[in-house]
Amino acid sequence: MGCMEGHAFGCQYYPPCPEPDRTLVQAKHCDPDFLTILLQDQIGALQVLHEGHWIEIPPPADGVTVTMQLITNDKLKSFEHRVLANRIGPRVSVARIFSAAHFNPTGSTAP
Repeated sequence: MGCMEGHAFGCQYYPPCPEPDRTLVQAKHCDPDFLTILLQDQIGALQVLHEGHWIEIPPPADGVTVTMQLITNDKLKSFEHRVLANRIGPRVSVARIFSAAHFNPTGSTAP
């Protein structure tokens, strides 16, 4: 199917922040990828926007956070989310990203 053609592996390291309320690690955004698998440490800092309010998503104790969009025909959409700075740390997260920008079911890759 060719879905492994557009993939990336990202590791984020966030040192402790002395003024977390004045710092935003990642601004509000939606992942454009068709599948993202996120493994976080137990510190956490991921928030999602739900009905106009930011809600903290605690890291699963024995699991991963998954978002998907293209493969569900937009029935399951990537949520708007952000990552906050934290006094506690360092904090580490690892993401496996499968990108729709490079995915084409015909087997060719996008330009």
